[in-house]
Amino acid sequence: MFLLVMGTRLAYVLFISLFWLTALLWSSEKTIKPYRYADLLVNEETVLPDPMDTKGLSQKVSDTLQSYYRNSLGGAESWQKIKSLCIKGMLIYPNGKYYRFVNYRKRPDLNKSIIYVGNNERIITCFDGVEAWQIKTFESEISKTMSLDASIDFIRDSWFGGHLVWPLLPGKTIEILEAATIDDKICIQTKVVLPNQQYYLYFLDSNRHQVAEQSLRVDGTKRYIEQSDFKNVSGLMIAFSSKLYTNDAFIRETVIESVEVNKGVMPWMFKRPD
Repeated sequence: MFLLVMGTRLAYVLFISLFWLTALLWSSEKTIKPYRYADLLVNEETVLPDPMDTKGLSQKVSDTLQSYYRNSLGGAESWQKIKSLCIKGMLIYPNGKYYRFVNYRKRPDLNKSIIYVGNNERIITCFDGVEAWQIKTFESEISKTMSLDASIDFIRDSWFGGHLVWPLLPGKTIEILEAATIDDKICIQTKVVLPNQQYYLYFLDSNRHQVAEQSLRVDGTKRYIEQSDFKNVSGLMIAFSSKLYTNDAFIRETVIESVEVNKGVMPWMFKRPD
């Protein structure tokens, strides 16, 4: 998901930063806007649809989503109790190198990731609900605002629980496409198009677990993620192993070591340093 100029350390730091910070090749020219939860609250009287509400959708879409909510998210009652996640693990690359990371998530779309790259250096990427910012400590301890293009994909991926959870948000469309086979599993292929025209393809197996995901980055590259080793964490079926491909080229594997629910994740953690 993401030159030997100053030595090998900088080289591998720049390489792993591609996990969250893709170098974009073209300007959006402001035709694509970040899809933020805060933008939906245009005034104090705005009332948003409830998560997991599928009223008004086709029977096929509604049945698929409701099955997914029960089997993968523990159902609406259990889901409502989950306010934050702290995820720790490793990023493992084809050359054998690995780097530890921690990812903090908090409703509705707060997202902060820290990659530890050796010699006490870190790559920090964060969305605080309003803007996306970053710090690369090997360059500077001062935070920088992400470019508009770079922030679009990061903010899109920051929604807590993903984009299947809020099917009735204004401007979003969801449809069921023809079945697809993933690792010999026949999967329901569900397409979600966001108001800014970015989209996801979610592949749900017979247990309605999300075993794969495909999306298009702003730069036009295709991102594909295969998921496996599912474990139940407070009702959430979380893939503890996932493999990332960009334009069919294998980039890296993410291995999760621990997931903590509703513990130690506070709003101030996402605030941009002064």
